Amino acid sequence: MEPEKIIARFRDGRVVRGHLVRLRPTDSHLVVTEADKGGPETQIPLSELKAIFFVRSFSGSGRHQPGEKAGSVDYVGRKVGVRFPDGEVITGYARGFDTTQKGFFLYPIEANSNNRKIFVVRDAVEEVKTLDRESGGAEWLSG
Repeated sequence: MEPEKIIARFRDGRVVRGHLVRLRPTDSHLVVTEADKGGPETQIPLSELKAIFFVRSFSGSGRHQPGEKAGSVDYVGRKVGVRFPDGEVITGYARGFDTTQKGFFLYPIEANSNNRKIFVVRDAVEEVKTLDRESGGAEWLSG
């Protein structure tokens, strides 16, 4: 089985592309082998990360443009918006939001997304809100 491709996005803007070796919910770091360097495993502290994107390819799909309508996925979970301190907002479906965990998984809304799932580092989040399907309302879960 091929190792999972990930893109680790740091809080300071750095990006590492690599293959996941290990990510456990209780660990304070993830372990990767970098795609462009290969070789030994590298530990990356979660405290330095914003999110970990589990991707289909390192180059992206190239098909989707911002604002373009794309097919939606049928996924069980709460539709949420996540805002980071740098102003970036990502949306997706979350099965659970447990403030005691180091992070949570977000699944893409669009079926043709290059992202398979995103591990959002809890301490890197400014706010999370549910996006109510019926009324368009929002309930802030953190802030």
